[in-house]
Amino acid sequence: QQQQQQQQQQTEYEKTAAMVSDFASAGGTGERLQRALVERAQRLEGTQSWVEVWWEEEFLRRRDGLPIAGNWYGLDRLDTPRATQSERAAVLISGAVKFHRMIKTERLEPLRMMGVVPLCMWQYRRLFHTCRQPGAEMDTIFTATDYSDTRHLCVMCKEKAYSFDLYHKDGTPLDVQELQSQIEAIQAMSKATKNPLSQPPVGILTTQNRSTWAQCRQELMSAGPNNTDSLRKVETAMFLLVLEGPSPGTLTEQARVSFMGNGANRWFDKSIQVIVFEDGVASVNCERSWGDAPVAAHLFGFMHDFESETSIAPYAPKSPASSSPLSPQRATKPPRHPLSPPKRLEFALTSKLARAIDEAALHFKAAVADTDLVVLHMRYFGKGFIKHVHISPDAFVQMALQLAYYRLHGTLPLICESAHTRQFRHGRTETVRVTSSDSVAFVKAMAHLDQSSAETKLHLLLRACVSHVEQLKEAMNGRGVERHLLGLRRMARELSLHTEALDAPALHLNWGMSADSCPVQRGPSGGFGGHCDGGYGVSYHAQEEHMYLHI
Repeated sequence: QQQQQQQQQQTEYEKTAAMVSDFASAGGTGERLQRALVERAQRLEGTQSWVEVWWEEEFLRRRDGLPIAGNWYGLDRLDTPRATQSERAAVLISGAVKFHRMIKTERLEPLRMMGVVPLCMWQYRRLFHTCRQPGAEMDTIFTATDYSDTRHLCVMCKEKAYSFDLYHKDGTPLDVQELQSQIEAIQAMSKATKNPLSQPPVGILTTQNRSTWAQCRQELMSAGPNNTDSLRKVETAMFLLVLEGPSPGTLTEQARVSFMGNGANRWFDKSIQVIVFEDGVASVNCERSWGDAPVAAHLFGFMHDFESETSIAPYAPKSPASSSPLSPQRATKPPRHPLSPPKRLEFALTSKLARAIDEAALHFKAAVADTDLVVLHMRYFGKGFIKHVHISPDAFVQMALQLAYYRLHGTLPLICESAHTRQFRHGRTETVRVTSSDSVAFVKAMAHLDQSSAETKLHLLLRACVSHVEQLKEAMNGRGVERHLLGLRRMARELSLHTEALDAPALHLNWGMSADSCPVQRGPSGGFGGHCDGGYGVSYHAQEEHMYLHI
């Protein structure tokens, strides 16, 4: 109520309050829906969360294209290993394969909240071999489970798709040298292509509106005898490796390429895309319907640890005796088994598909031009100073963002922050409504510098931060608002009940800003797009003495 009161005229607020009061009255519609919701939770107890299917369906019904509005990106560690593109890619793949095998054999230790409470690991089942498949009205999340059909990796290079097996016939994984050999073979195949325009880039279709892409996907599968097999190879691959061109010189430009690129050298439906530039700098692009950022960040942290511990020496210059950072043992030992060469994935296209690819490229180009992205490295202080003055770093940054928005626009929007609920079975996230009466009071006191004393402003900041932390804890402990409202709306639909309170405009306003801390183990973190046209997506990562913000 506090947040909505800031967004509506008093008359609208009073009308909404009256509807909510009637909805929550004893014996009213709200009580009936709540009782049905509790019964659903009891039926599903021990098998799944009462909200997970509904939440996923709501997410998969969104029709916006995945770049900008859907996927998120992450940047590389700052101590990037000195390696060629093929060397770095090979080591990262090897680390991912090891992580995957630990999941399959259930040897991966769960992440723990505050180092104590283990978090649910169900999402890890869809980390690899997963693809979001487009549908006319709702997408589906497809995860390949047949081991015999999921031993390969898909590679995008110069807007063409390739694949090769990650395992030998006896089940042993390719080592780093063998992986590097396969990647270099793909690079050679790409350079040997006489006519690079012989086949328009099919990957650009994954940037389109989901219903449009669903129609194109059906057309693609029926356009040629090999198309379905090629499509299946992409969608069932362990993940997608993207071999990019030169690495941009600034973090902002690296972020733009990682977040959007040219749209054609990507397959945005894949759960994980690992991007490696020519100089060995890496980044990632992740689709988010299958799982949450901390799960993917766990993988990337493991891959970084793996490369630090194995073949690449990231902190020392290359030895004069060798131009390769790979160890002599790895660089000289012969392959254990003959390697099957990588395969180019061919797609036959109709004239209709060729037009659709051209339209997708134009649409994507316009969307990229309409998107501003900046990576800000704030060096003045970090979370060390914020903690020293006894304030939550997360709350502090959230208040700073609200103040910045108010000074720019003269008003405050609806602002959301995600809180994980993975201490519960199959938990995902809850939404925290960040703007509150306490935060508004602080922002307005700060914005009018001549009307409030420093002591008053500090008091209002502390009160707003305490209020924010309390809201965040409530959401993480399963006592948030948004998922509950979703459950009530879905239950009303199932029972064919109409209620004005759940359809009130106040509950369906756009989020003007989405702001979240980034769960990275090292590096300058990553970012995501806004929830609506003109909206902000802000990701922040506060380190001890500085912080990064992706806006």
